[in-house]
Amino acid sequence: MVMPSPFERMLQQASEQAQQDPAAAFSACEQLFNKSLTDLDVRHLSAFAAHLGGSALGRFDDTVAFLQRCLEHPALEADGDTEASIWRAIAVVATAAGKQELAEQAIGNGVRNATERARVAILSAQALVARRRLADCVPHLLEARALLDDVPDDNELRQQTATIAMAIGQLAEKQLSQASDALQAATATTRAAMAGGDWDSLHKCLFHEARALILAGRPAQALNVVQTMMALERKHKAGPEAQFHTAALAAKAQIVRGQFKIATGALKAAKGLAGKIEGEGRDSAEAFLADISAELEAAQAAVA
Repeated sequence: MVMPSPFERMLQQASEQAQQDPAAAFSACEQLFNKSLTDLDVRHLSAFAAHLGGSALGRFDDTVAFLQRCLEHPALEADGDTEASIWRAIAVVATAAGKQELAEQAIGNGVRNATERARVAILSAQALVARRRLADCVPHLLEARALLDDVPDDNELRQQTATIAMAIGQLAEKQLSQASDALQAATATTRAAMAGGDWDSLHKCLFHEARALILAGRPAQALNVVQTMMALERKHKAGPEAQFHTAALAAKAQIVRGQFKIATGALKAAKGLAGKIEGEGRDSAEAFLADISAELEAAQAAVA
């Protein structure tokens, strides 16, 4: 039986401590540095510090400084795999810190092939999500996806990428659901608050409520709101701009329902109304129409 070295025992203890007190565990990196005796020790230490200091704690400057110190460790093999891995760790932490110049420098020093570039991309996405910056991870996910074509099928990075991407997807799905609930509740509350006001303001509130329902995948309920909008328009002899928005929403709702023929008719009506709008509203209407037309074409292509 091979006994663990003093460094390995301390690293295990620090890893366990990180679950309860990550700041204290990160402070232990100094002792771990002094106990590390081999190139492999340095690799394990730098990986531990990068994840804990960067992703978990967000102490980017401290983490980069420690990783740069690891590059000067006497046990580090010059131009070896560990040195490259430390540079890649610096790239990930620098990306999360928004230090693009340093990240690019680190990538240049540590990335030697497409697989390693993909690893930096997916770990950068993971680090950003860990710091609650979900939107910022998207370019890195897309970069990882593009690079996977050059990663061998049996490379462990594929499984690692799938695991990280799935976790990010689950988080995004949860947040999307929560945001959808909040959006629907907010628009419904706005509508209730404006019920006693002028009809034009109420019409705008109804527009946002219907759009929220469409985004939430509830087109039938959105069409009910559209009917209420149309009733307001008839009662108050609304102009083309108000009618345009109602027809456009009807088209969007029918696209979600898969009723492409009805959606095409509603879109045609919306185009006719857009031509009657004057002033700045005309440009906005044209842009809205372009988006709906693209949605309809994509939906039709998906079922062709």
